[in-house]
Amino acid sequence: MSATTGTLTAMSLKAPTSVQSDLDLDGLERAIALLAEKPKLQHFASISTENQKLRAENSQLRNDEQAIIRKLGQVVYDLEQNRCTLKDCEEKLKDTTKKNQDLAAKLQDANKELGERHNQLNKVHDEMETRVQSVKRELDKEHAELQRLHSFTVDLIPMMSNIKQITSTLDSIWSSALTLAETWHGIDLPPDILDGFHTGPGVNLREHKVVAKIPLPPLNTAAAKQMRAAAFLAVLYDELRQHLFHPTYLLKHSGELDYIMGNLGEIDAAAESHLRSVLLAVSSKTNSLAKVGLAETVKKNVLDCFEELVTKEQRHMFRSDIDKFCKKTSHLWEFVQQLDTRIEAYHEVDEKDSTDWKPLTLKSTTSTRPPTSTASASSPTNKPRTNGAPVQASLNNKKQNNATSQLAVDTAEASFLKPVMIWPSFFGDNEDTPTLSCGYFLTASHIATAMREERDLESPAAHHHRGVRQQTRKSRTLSFAGGSPTKSQSNSNGSFLSAQGGGGQKGS
Repeated sequence: MSATTGTLTAMSLKAPTSVQSDLDLDGLERAIALLAEKPKLQHFASISTENQKLRAENSQLRNDEQAIIRKLGQVVYDLEQNRCTLKDCEEKLKDTTKKNQDLAAKLQDANKELGERHNQLNKVHDEMETRVQSVKRELDKEHAELQRLHSFTVDLIPMMSNIKQITSTLDSIWSSALTLAETWHGIDLPPDILDGFHTGPGVNLREHKVVAKIPLPPLNTAAAKQMRAAAFLAVLYDELRQHLFHPTYLLKHSGELDYIMGNLGEIDAAAESHLRSVLLAVSSKTNSLAKVGLAETVKKNVLDCFEELVTKEQRHMFRSDIDKFCKKTSHLWEFVQQLDTRIEAYHEVDEKDSTDWKPLTLKSTTSTRPPTSTASASSPTNKPRTNGAPVQASLNNKKQNNATSQLAVDTAEASFLKPVMIWPSFFGDNEDTPTLSCGYFLTASHIATAMREERDLESPAAHHHRGVRQQTRKSRTLSFAGGSPTKSQSNSNGSFLSAQGGGGQKGS
């Protein structure tokens, strides 16, 4: 034991060299191994083993320490970085806190101002609510007053959206009047009426102011019948114009009122429409009675002029047709009165304007040639001549030449005459409104032919021939022995309301 220890001590005291070190270590290990084999020194082996473990653990601890030191350094570095970051954040936080404080102060000021404004708005709202209630009460009051004033007017009909109906209304009045004219005055008159035309039946007609320019020869020629029909239409329109064709029926004699409203319409059409709506409402209660009375006046005045030109057997039917026409026209004119735009009648004839003006042509009298011009058509020029044929042919040629010369004279005379308005054209008092219904007139040639026939009757020779013709007519009338043509004609007459296209027997 002491020897071994001494060996170890000696070995440990030797100066180590590189080779010696290895040898010493080997010897040391052998010595230790020998010592370890001895029972008394086995606890040294455990110490050595424990020492090895401790060295290994110590080495591991040193490694762990180095790792911890490295981690600790990283932590310290991170802490330093975080400290800097925290410092920056603290600065930013201070700035943000200051800004927040400033914003909070501004918000407080804004809230204070908002509260003040809110109070002001509440005050204004209360004031406005009070004013609204006041205005609403005034509005209700004004609305009630407006309704009261509106009750004094009638609702007018817009013209531009009812052009078709207006045209139809005016054309219906004209077509009914034309049917009356053709039915009752575009026909042959019996001899007794023709004979006393200048002294009896035709006196009232000739005295009517609108007939002054219309010649009325007491004949049954096409021209004479056309003149009588034209005179009927002219008189009928004149009576309608005077009595029925008015904006309102408030006054019995409304000429001055019509004049005032016409002038007002030219200055302010809207004011005229409003005034007319007021007058129509005012006269609505008495309008029906006034309309009936005015229609009766038209009927009476027309019958005064034309009733005696109708046979006694047919006068009842003639009166009935005139009565129906006047009632129908007065009813149709109510629609015209309620238009929001005034309707005007134009009386100046313009022959070149074929849209607004048309010459009067009757279905029963389509020719204005004098009756003598038909002689050539009825002469037997195509028959074999007898001993008297040259004389007859000479007479026919003479009549034809006379007719030709008469036409030339009529044409020349017509150049100095003006057309005569029979029925006006109607248009709205608005530049955008088209012609609502065209007018009709007698051409100068129509008038010239009738004037020539009238002059022919005034010559002595004409009176002689007229007496012969009248005697012939009377003998023809008596030869019917009860089969009166006037009775037949009366049976064929139809009401102008039920047969707008015409009716009744028409002479040619």
